[in-house]
Amino acid sequence: YDNVAHSTQVGFSVGAINNCINLNDLTAYHNIDGIVSYNKAKQIYAKRLFVTDNTAGITLNPVTDTENLIVNLADSIIAGITSTSQEGLCSNNHGIRLSVGSANGKGNPINYEQFLPIHKIDSDAAFAVQVHITNNTFANFFNLSLIHI
Repeated sequence: YDNVAHSTQVGFSVGAINNCINLNDLTAYHNIDGIVSYNKAKQIYAKRLFVTDNTAGITLNPVTDTENLIVNLADSIIAGITSTSQEGLCSNNHGIRLSVGSANGKGNPINYEQFLPIHKIDSDAAFAVQVHITNNTFANFFNLSLIHI
């Protein structure tokens, strides 16, 4: 477990060489972004991550226009403090940012140059990522609560 990032802007920024990424045994704490993966991999597998006290803990997002995108997060611990500045308002901190890859991007109308500014986009993006979250522990140091998913 020598893969540790502490007190940085981005703890780990992960790129893809092929269509599959395996992120294993990473520790990120007290960063702005703990672990970030925005790339063209079709499959992202993350296991045994320890992520604590980051503004944005884990971002696993395949960025490609295709179908059958898969993100797996397993056997990890995501912990931090949920603080509130005012009654009923949450902080900006979050443990994981869910993936939002799409099968098709938004398209412009035909001959859109003559209709600028564009008021109507002619197609909508369709969400195309399967996200599997298994055997993870989410902890809140503020009230010592644990959630196991």
